[in-house]
Amino acid sequence: MRWALVLFTVLAAQAWAKEKHHDCPHRYPTDLAKQGAEKTRNELSEGKPLYQLEVFDAEDGFKPLQTHTLGLRTNSRERKFRGFHVSVEKKDAKCKSGRLKAYHKGVKELKHCNLLIHAKDEPKVKVPLTWKAPSCGCVTIRATVLEDDTKYYLDDGRHDDGPLTKTVCAREDAEDDVKVKNEMVGGKEDVDNFDPESKMEYEPKPEHPNKPEYVPKPEYEEKTGDEMKPEYKPKPEYEEKTGDEMKPEYKPKPEYEEKPEYEPKPGDEMK
Repeated sequence: MRWALVLFTVLAAQAWAKEKHHDCPHRYPTDLAKQGAEKTRNELSEGKPLYQLEVFDAEDGFKPLQTHTLGLRTNSRERKFRGFHVSVEKKDAKCKSGRLKAYHKGVKELKHCNLLIHAKDEPKVKVPLTWKAPSCGCVTIRATVLEDDTKYYLDDGRHDDGPLTKTVCAREDAEDDVKVKNEMVGGKEDVDNFDPESKMEYEPKPEHPNKPEYVPKPEYEEKTGDEMKPEYKPKPEYEEKTGDEMKPEYKPKPEYEEKPEYEPKPGDEMK
């Protein structure tokens, strides 16, 4: 009974995966071609494409794990398009293809297929798209444009670059930043997993070994006890006077000095 349940689960998963893959529309519009639509040359004039896929800041390389803005537009306002199909495929087996995302109301996201299609059958001049880049490698983004029920445009699948096909790779400097970040995370894990019983001792170094530790002073320092008494200074035994202190006190003389009355001398009475 148990093995029968396991077998049923496996077969159901395979059937779901097959149906899931079958639901993903192909970049080549088979149903439209059966109705008589023709593939048309994507050229406006003098080598300029009529419809164009843009990758903007990822033109010279994408930043790993970052979200980039893409765009699908027409170079002639008189030749608008009504539908589109945008997909992405990886070029390196060890890396992923990233994730296409829709944030515009005219874009429909098929998450299980990792592609974007039009949500409304109405004339369009340009459509903004988003793509979250993988951590490494190169990817090829392809677009198919439906001008109407009779014409569609797409690049040759054997080519990796064209007006509606862009191949971009991870920037080398961005990959170095990711490696450095991973090494820093690994070093942090090594410190966290350090065994204290091992012979090696781990001591973190101070940021500024020669800089003294800063101790803030209190705004008001309260004094108590002997610190509040005034300092005692003994007086000298002899205080030397100098300058004006050595001069005698000035006393003004009276203007008129009274003379004492006449006093008889001895012998005057005998005369």
